[in-house]
Amino acid sequence: MRHKYAATARSRRRLPLRYLLPSVLLAVVVVMLLLRGYVHSEFLADHRVRPPAATDAVPGKVLSGGPVLDARGAEPVSHRVPDRKVVLTFDDGPDPEWTPKILDKLAEHDAHAVFFVTGTMTSRHPELVRRMVDEGHEVGLHTFNHPDLSFQSPSRIHRELAQSQLALAGAAGVHTSLFRPPYSSTVDALDNKSWPVTRQIAELGYITAFIDTDSEDWARPGVDEIVRRATPQPGKARSC
Repeated sequence: MRHKYAATARSRRRLPLRYLLPSVLLAVVVVMLLLRGYVHSEFLADHRVRPPAATDAVPGKVLSGGPVLDARGAEPVSHRVPDRKVVLTFDDGPDPEWTPKILDKLAEHDAHAVFFVTGTMTSRHPELVRRMVDEGHEVGLHTFNHPDLSFQSPSRIHRELAQSQLALAGAAGVHTSLFRPPYSSTVDALDNKSWPVTRQIAELGYITAFIDTDSEDWARPGVDEIVRRATPQPGKARSC
């Protein structure tokens, strides 16, 4: 009699089948909404931008060096763009409106560029990343959700890069060791807050690419002004 009562009590505690399927469907919908929100930066996005800090902890040769910084070894090594060369770089994409136009114009002039893409935009427009790779352009990472990394924990930084690599591999089947931090500019803007982040990123196997000129095209000053700002002096090199 006691065993019969225990079995009856257990059966009463089970979730009725008519509730089980709706509960599972609800859980699936919640997970899908969370995933969509993350991919579209609708949550966990961090738009804080830190003011400049002191620079005494940054090696002087880094601050006065070239825009391409390889800090993977014991001593950081800077590289400059050779004279009479221009490296065109584009950040934050791929953008469904502007990236195809840029790719068309580059193809028209048989030119190549470096695109630093975010994981969110790569996940949303993988066909544009595939086109970049197919047409011979270089692709680098620009994090997944575009946060200022000096505000983030080491685990968040690692996650931003790892998830971006997964998005890039899923879109175009490639891996990259190039990285550009969000909100970065010239290498001499590194400070005591961003330098440790640069070192951590190097330990993860990345070369960090800064710029040595900024066309400030994001401010939309007009085509002529963008061209003027991005055009190097005769014989000089630029990474923009």
